[in-house]
Amino acid sequence: MGWLGDWGFRVPVWIDGTKVDAPLTNFTVCVPIPPEVTDYFGLLSNLRKVAVTTGDGETQCSAEMVLSRHPGLFVKVPAVAQGTDTLLYLYFDSEKTDNTVYIGFTGESAAASAWDDNTISVWHLEEVAGNALDSCLRNPATVSSTVTRGVPGMYGAGVNFKNTTDDWIKVQNPVGTSPQTLTVAAWVNAGTCVDYARVVNTLNNPSKTGYHLSVRADNKAMFGFYTSGGTYKSVTCTTVIENVGWRFLAGVWDGSALRIYVNGVQENTSSSATGIVHGTEPLGIGLGIGENYAPFNGIIDEVVLSNVPRSAAWLKAQYHSQMGTLVRTGPVEALPGRTYVRRATIPLLGRVLQTQNSYRAGIGSVSGTVSVLGTPAKRRVSLLDRKRLNVLAVTWSDPATGAYSFQGIDPDFDYLVVCDDHTQTYNAAAADWVKPEVSL
Repeated sequence: MGWLGDWGFRVPVWIDGTKVDAPLTNFTVCVPIPPEVTDYFGLLSNLRKVAVTTGDGETQCSAEMVLSRHPGLFVKVPAVAQGTDTLLYLYFDSEKTDNTVYIGFTGESAAASAWDDNTISVWHLEEVAGNALDSCLRNPATVSSTVTRGVPGMYGAGVNFKNTTDDWIKVQNPVGTSPQTLTVAAWVNAGTCVDYARVVNTLNNPSKTGYHLSVRADNKAMFGFYTSGGTYKSVTCTTVIENVGWRFLAGVWDGSALRIYVNGVQENTSSSATGIVHGTEPLGIGLGIGENYAPFNGIIDEVVLSNVPRSAAWLKAQYHSQMGTLVRTGPVEALPGRTYVRRATIPLLGRVLQTQNSYRAGIGSVSGTVSVLGTPAKRRVSLLDRKRLNVLAVTWSDPATGAYSFQGIDPDFDYLVVCDDHTQTYNAAAADWVKPEVSL
C-alpha cells in the first residue's frame, strides 16, 4: 500500500460495504474527523492540513470541511464497493501547508468539488448568521431573522422553524433547480405541522407549477409536482413523521415514476405520463414562499437537490452516511521516523495548558468578565470538565476589562468555570453547568 508523499500521519477509514446495495460512483460520504486528529491539532484553523486518499494511499479525493458541532469532511469517493468495505486514508500533519487544492470550507471552490456533477445544491444550514451557503456555489439562500439558527441538527447544526410564515429560507432566483428528473432530500425533526407543511418547495398552486417535499396533517411525508395541463401528481409515505425525532426524507422523479423514501427505504411510488412543469416560484425551505403558505414546524437540516433520480442504494448509503453508521476509523499510522503525540491545546488570553486526551476540540466558546466590587479585575480563571472535574485550561482575566475567554472547545459538554483570588482576600467564585456558545 502506498503513502502520500511525506505526510506524517494517517488513519484508515472504512466505508461499510454491508450498507451499500450497489456500486456507487462519485458518492459523497460524511467522515467525522476522529479525536485522534482534532486532539493532535488542537486548533481548528489547522484542519486544512489534512488530505483524504483512496485505498491506494496516494490518490487524493476532494473534500468539503464542515466546522460543525464536531468537525467533519464530506468526501467525494470515486468508487464505493457493494458488499465489501471501501478503504480510504485520512492524512494529517501540522508541518504541512494548507491543502487548499483538495480541502475547502463551505463556500469555496475546493468544497464544491466534493459533490458530483449531478448535485445541484447542498445546504448544510450550519451558519448562525448571514446567508445559508450552498456547497455547490449556485444558490446561496436568504434566511429570515425570526428562525432559530445553530440548533442541534442531524449532522452539526440545523434551523428551527416555528410554524409561522415569518420563518423561511429562500432562493429568490434559483439556478439549476428546474430539472426534468429530480431528487430532493432533507433531514427533518418535525413537530405537529399544518397540512402540506413545506420542507422544500417550488410549488405554486395558482400557476400550477413546481414541486414540493412536505409533511401532511395526517403525519405523513409527501412528494409531488404539477404536470402539463395543470395535473397534480404526488406520492405519500407510510411512516409516521411528526414528533418522532429525526427522519431522512427523499422524493425522486425518474421521468415515469414518483418515489418517496424514509430513512433510505422506498415506501411508496406512483406513475406519471408527463413530467414537472416548472415556474418562477422562489425555492423555499420551511415555507411556500410565493404564496406565503404552509409553514413548517420543527428542525430542517442537510438539504440536497440533484438533477438525477438517485437510486435506492445511493439514498440508503446517504442515510447511513449522515447517521454516522457508514464509516469507521482505525488507529493512527505514522510515517517511519515520525512520532505521533496526541495532545489538545486551547488558545487562551493568557497561558496555554496542554493536556493529554482531556477533551475534544470543537467550535464552542466560554467567555465572561471578572470584577471585584464592580471594578474589572485581573484574576485566574480555570475551565473544568463538569463531569470529571479535571482542569482543561487556565487563563487570566484582562486587568483593564476583566474579560476572559476559552475558545475551540466541544459545545456538547458541560463545564465548570472557577475564578479564584490569588490575593487571598475573597473566596473563589464559580459558574456551574456552563454550556458553550457556538460560532460557525
